[in-house]
Amino acid sequence: MSDFGSQLKKLRKNNKITQKELAKILGLAQTTIANYENNSRFPNQETLIEIADYFGVTLDYLIKGKKKSANLEKEKSENLVSLITKDPYFKNNEIARKYFLYLLNYQKKEAQNLILEHAKNKDAENDTIINIYQNIFKSVLYKIGELWIKGEMSIEQERYFSNTTLEIMSVLRNNFGRVDSKGYTILGLSSYQEKHNIGLNMIMDLFQLSGWNSIYYGNNLPLKSILQAISIHNPDVIAFSITAEENINTLIETINNIREIYDKDELKIIIGGYASGKLKERANIEAEIINEDIKKIIKITKNLVEN
Repeated sequence: MSDFGSQLKKLRKNNKITQKELAKILGLAQTTIANYENNSRFPNQETLIEIADYFGVTLDYLIKGKKKSANLEKEKSENLVSLITKDPYFKNNEIARKYFLYLLNYQKKEAQNLILEHAKNKDAENDTIINIYQNIFKSVLYKIGELWIKGEMSIEQERYFSNTTLEIMSVLRNNFGRVDSKGYTILGLSSYQEKHNIGLNMIMDLFQLSGWNSIYYGNNLPLKSILQAISIHNPDVIAFSITAEENINTLIETINNIREIYDKDELKIIIGGYASGKLKERANIEAEIINEDIKKIIKITKNLVEN
């Protein structure tokens, strides 16, 4: 743990002022500052507050070396910008890198314009929109998840990235979502108590952009309501998303209850998401677990329905 004298000396030198200059600012003698720095004297509370205010730090940082939270967040954000600028993950995906940096700097308008221009430059073909989801949104969201797990990104930043991406997805859907209907219906649900649903949102958007009647219900829907939704919409497929392993048992129970009423020939069930791979280790489930890229998910699901 740092001592007060060391902290004061470090702050003074970092700010490039002499003991004499600091003494004058505080209305003290130069020898007093020297005594503070060698820990032979300790200031009273009023002087401590004056020193902390002058250097723009908290008393905790001044005495113990604990940084002001605002300074920590600024420093962390600057480090993230530097990290993403050089990150090999985006080596061959400059648009994803730019999109990430725009959101990191809270430039929502610029991020949206980047995506819309990319869509327009490619004549807004359906494959182009799918590629935006696959190569930009998915890539960025995977990197966010990695940084969040490592503690390099705050929950506030993660929420901003996710919610802004959802808004931009909505703009894309409204501008480029007019395609011929394939005549299939898919119902999108997250495992009960799931907190992260953006992946499911993306998949349901892409089914819609591929001509499916895509109906999103999200999370926290009890079994009775799920069964009612199936009865109302008569879907060809239910898509479940699961990211948290602790929700696996609940999802298995839900699927088993659905299968008591609807067999595989009547209703297809697909499962994706971060924790979906663990399902194979836990039980024999009457559902297809699909951990593929976005284009393959749509193709595999279409084949399930048609065959």
